[in-house]
Amino acid sequence: MAYPILDLTRAPHHKDLHWYWHTLEGAAIDCLAGLGLSGERDAAGTGVWVGGRKVAALGLTASRWITMHGLSLNADPDLEMGFGRIVPCGIVGRGVTSVARELRRQRGCEAESAGLGGAAAAGSRGDEDANGAAAAARAAAVADVRRRLVGSLAQAFALELQAPDLGPAGPDLESDLGSEGPGLGTPGCDDAHLSDAAWLAKHQRPV
Repeated sequence: MAYPILDLTRAPHHKDLHWYWHTLEGAAIDCLAGLGLSGERDAAGTGVWVGGRKVAALGLTASRWITMHGLSLNADPDLEMGFGRIVPCGIVGRGVTSVARELRRQRGCEAESAGLGGAAAAGSRGDEDANGAAAAARAAAVADVRRRLVGSLAQAFALELQAPDLGPAGPDLESDLGSEGPGLGTPGCDDAHLSDAAWLAKHQRPV
């Protein structure tokens, strides 16, 4: 999940929700390209698609040109647990997919290459060590998708990343930063020391 909070009135952004939407889609497509997948827009529906199957969904809101919500990129969810009954964005006859599924489709289900495309194949051996290795490979691969998506969003919106490196195993950002998190202030400014609650108390305004 990516939930950008941007002020579209400030350069280099544009006061245009269509621009914002198009840029979000572009960031997801760029992320997929780095993984060897060809993502595309579809005139029939929002989001990003691979081979006619939806891999990223978008939804946005803006208040006074401050963006909320964003996009969801399917890295490696269990698509057999009810996803077959979902009609993506009301578009009948189109399926939902994931990065992992498309990589397996591309490489062949029998492939046991590292990462999202091979983790499930390794786990099918039934060996406890193999299952553990498959779980570790899947976690690392999902973390790689997350890093790539964050990097693509930063590039698309001309942002400088301030969060710490998520590392190869992809620990939760919250555990990296501590239970209170970094606060909503920007590092290096007067608000950097504030907790989220203190920042909101200082800056929140009626919507």
